[in-house]
Amino acid sequence: MEVENLGPGMQKIGMSGGGVYMRFHYTADPGKRDPAWKARVSAGVPVREWRREMELDDTVYDGEPVFPEYRDIVHCIERASRGRVNSIPIFEQSMFLGLWDAGNTLHPAFTLMQITSDGQVLLMGELEPDTPEAMESFAPRVNEYLRKNFPTIKSELRHFGDETIKARQGATGKSAADIARKHGFAISAVSNCWEDRRSSVSWLLLDMLDEHTPRFMISETACPIAVAGFRGAYRLRTHSGGDDTGPGAAFGMPLKDGYSHVQDSIQYGAVIARRWLTTSHTENNRGRFRTDGNDEERKLRKLLGIV
Repeated sequence: MEVENLGPGMQKIGMSGGGVYMRFHYTADPGKRDPAWKARVSAGVPVREWRREMELDDTVYDGEPVFPEYRDIVHCIERASRGRVNSIPIFEQSMFLGLWDAGNTLHPAFTLMQITSDGQVLLMGELEPDTPEAMESFAPRVNEYLRKNFPTIKSELRHFGDETIKARQGATGKSAADIARKHGFAISAVSNCWEDRRSSVSWLLLDMLDEHTPRFMISETACPIAVAGFRGAYRLRTHSGGDDTGPGAAFGMPLKDGYSHVQDSIQYGAVIARRWLTTSHTENNRGRFRTDGNDEERKLRKLLGIV
C-alpha cells in the first residue's frame, strides 16, 4: 500500500489490487484549519465520535469501550516512551502470573503478567489462536511460547483462570484444568464475578505509583490484541431494543468476540493483582518504586523519562 500526500489534509492511497483510495481530512479546506473553527464545531460532540468521524482516527471503534480509563500515552510502554522502549524487561523479585481464558470454549487465550516488587503491574505477552482450538492443542502451544520467549521465568509462573476451567465436559469427563495439568500447568480458579473483574482492571488503569508512574503498563509489540481491545475494540454490547449510538444507547455486558478472550484473561490477573497489592504492602511502601531500585528498573525509568 503506497501513501502519497497531496497537500494539507489530503492523501492518495494505492491499494494492493490496483484501486486508489482518496482520504480527505477537514483541514483540506483552508477555512477549517483555524483552531477556532474546530473549537466551535466540536463543541458538544463526544470526544471519541469527533476523533473517529472528523479526525479519521482508525484506532477509535464504534460502540462504547469497556475500559475508557485506558490511555495510550500513559499505559502503552511504546507510546509512553515515544518509541524508545518496545519490550518489558524481567525484573528481579517479581511475581509472574500465567492467565488463562479457557473453560469449555474453543476460543482459549493466554496472557503473561508481571507484578514487580514495587507493585507495578506489567502485561508482557499474549497468545490467542486465529481459529477455534481445543485446550488439548492450545496448552502445548503455550508451553512452546513460554519456552521460546520466557525460558528464565517459565517455571516461576503461577497460573490462574476463570471458575469454568474446572467444569467437566460430558464427552470426556475431563475439565480444561485437567487437560492443562497434563501439560504441566496447574491452573487455580478465580471468581468470574463481572463487577469484581471490571473494577479490578479500572483500578489498575487509574491508580498511579507516583506522579509520573502508572500502576499498569502494557507492551503493544508483545500484546497487540490486548492493546487494540483497550483502545476500544473490546466493547460493550447494546441491550436488545436499545439504540446502537447516541443518547438512547443502552449498554450491557461486553461483546464476546476476537478481543474479549484476551481481555477476560487479563481481568483474572487484575483481580489477583489488586487483591495482592492492597493486602500485602504496608501503607508506607505499597506500590512505590524504591529509590535504590535495581539496574533494570532504573534503566526503564530513565527511558520513560521518570526521574
